[in-house]
Amino acid sequence: MNIRFTELLFFLLVLFAILSFTNPVKGDLVINLENIKEPKGMIWLALYDSQENLFVKERSILKGVEVDEKGDITIVMDEVKFGTYALAIFHDENANGELDKNFFGIPTEPYAFARPPKSKWRAPYFEELTFSFNKTNQVVDTKLGTWWDQP
Repeated sequence: MNIRFTELLFFLLVLFAILSFTNPVKGDLVINLENIKEPKGMIWLALYDSQENLFVKERSILKGVEVDEKGDITIVMDEVKFGTYALAIFHDENANGELDKNFFGIPTEPYAFARPPKSKWRAPYFEELTFSFNKTNQVVDTKLGTWWDQP
């Protein structure tokens, strides 16, 4: 049985097409968030894809969820492209759409990251907050806390 070059090439193209439809490029990011202390306001989650975009609301993948009870919740961010991201979360207790800070720039509302930054004495860097999102139902576990709770 002889297989010609064109037949082999056709077979490989068909195989490539089938594999590209079966290999997802997006998935659902599942965030298990612990330690909600006040049943009010909003939880805001933001995914950032670079240092330049870090903490720029307009350049993030953003999701808000109303808070109506204390404790722990699970939030799903649907159809997120696979990649490397920094995840920042805060509990907007007064629902003003911003992470409130005091005179010194210290957050006064609870917040969390997918990975804790190395220092609470400066704004975190993208590289220290990042995680690789590459599974269709990837889970991130994190806990809200205040600046005073951080080491």
